[in-house]
Amino acid sequence: MEQNFQVCKKVNMKAHRKEKINTQKKHFQREPSFISQGVLDDDVFRLIRAGALSVAPGVSVSQALLCEIVLTFMLIFGALVALVPEEGKCCPLVGPICVGTTVGVAILSASRVSGPSINPARSFGPAMVAWMYGMGSDVWTYHYVHWVGPILGTVLAVIFFRLIVLPDNRRTR
Repeated sequence: MEQNFQVCKKVNMKAHRKEKINTQKKHFQREPSFISQGVLDDDVFRLIRAGALSVAPGVSVSQALLCEIVLTFMLIFGALVALVPEEGKCCPLVGPICVGTTVGVAILSASRVSGPSINPARSFGPAMVAWMYGMGSDVWTYHYVHWVGPILGTVLAVIFFRLIVLPDNRRTR
């Protein structure tokens, strides 16, 4: 009798584990951003649209694009100046402080214009999650601003750095 009880107990525990695993699999398949939803309240998660960026009301696309270009230019140019060492001179603290400060200033100064991206991957991930959750069909409307702006800003910063700032003795071939 006791043996039968142990066997039944093992079978029930296996069935319970299997059911729990299947429930977790279904949850992960249904919820693409289970981590952010686990941290945030559902109302807050929907209010911030999963962090998806868009051009603010009353701001033109050209203003948002210019904002993204300038902020990305500042970030990349500052990183190049701080992180490309001169001959024999390099201070390991200046680069990270410069980059972190630039990102902080960019976020504080342009959050009401375009929700500064400075990085297309930072824009794409939240936009994809917001689209999957159905948090608005306008997620992709101005998404190109957060791709074109950083790419143009980076290209301009590198050209400016290579042609004007970088002396002949530090040029890499």
